[in-house]
Amino acid sequence: MNGEGVLEHRTRRMLYNYILEHPGVTRSVLRRIFDLDESTMRYHLRSLIRTDKAYTKKESGRLRYYSKDLLGEKTRVCSSDPDITSEQRRVLDLIKNYPGITKKELVNLSNLDRKKVKAAIRKLKTLKLVWLVETKNGPGYEYITKEKLYQEMLYVLVKKLASGEIGEETFLRLKDEIKGEK
Repeated sequence: MNGEGVLEHRTRRMLYNYILEHPGVTRSVLRRIFDLDESTMRYHLRSLIRTDKAYTKKESGRLRYYSKDLLGEKTRVCSSDPDITSEQRRVLDLIKNYPGITKKELVNLSNLDRKKVKAAIRKLKTLKLVWLVETKNGPGYEYITKEKLYQEMLYVLVKKLASGEIGEETFLRLKDEIKGEK
């Protein structure tokens, strides 16, 4: 089986794509997501490793899977994200995939302890990648996108206009500036 042929199998291709998008994922998370038994999971992961599509690295006492296609590059969640650790990346991925996720849920899904999750959130907030939001389950976290940032800034401007803090002309000018339509 060559490196390209290994991805012809549907299950291996799905595993590979997930590992590519979620660097540092554990086998237990993969099993839960793809609902595979342990022997099937081991077989397909070994095939990916044997054909140089993936590799493992032990971090925080757990074996984690990474795509070899990302070697030689700084592994990032996406090209616009600054350099972050694999633990911070794992937390950020969860926040991106589950908007409004609580700290407790992050601890459960990331397989990191509370202190590491708290430190990762603090760093991601400092980098302006996530922010705290109120959800029906209490405080949660969301990934900051351009669209969400625009909506929040527009919301603040509308409140200022409604309260009389700024005039209509100022409101329109600021609205155009934050939208990028100078």
